[in-house]
This record gives sequence, C-alpha cells and structure tokens, in this order.
Amino acid sequence: MNYFDNDLIKIHEDLINGKYTSKELINYSLTESKKINKDCNAYNLLLEAKEKEITNNILSGIPYAMKDN
Repeated sequence: MNYFDNDLIKIHEDLINGKYTSKELINYSLTESKKINKDCNAYNLLLEAKEKEITNNILSGIPYAMKDN
C-alpha cells in the first residue's frame, strides 16, 4: 500500500481504526526515503523511529520529515 497517496487526516483515521500500524508506516517511510535519497540526496540524516501509542494528536504515530532551510 502506498500511504503517500492519502492525506494526513485519512492516515490518522486509519491508524485509529487499526487498518495499519504505526510500525508499518515507519518501515514504509524509511524504505521510501532511502530510495528517494539515492536519486536526489534529500536527507542528511535518517533516524529510526519508535512505535508510539496513537492519540488524538493528528501526528501521533505518523512519521514525517523536516527540512531545516
């Protein structure tokens, strides 16, 4: 499943409803980030993330990337 096809609200709802886990999102995101990074060197550092409990916070359990410009 390509999680990147969904918006943040849909991903959060799917996590709450148990359609997939935070760990699955983490693994998918790391795999895709490594593929992308080979082509465009977008990331200086990729960190492993830990699975967390899903709360009402929209970002809980969802991995994301930050860019410091």
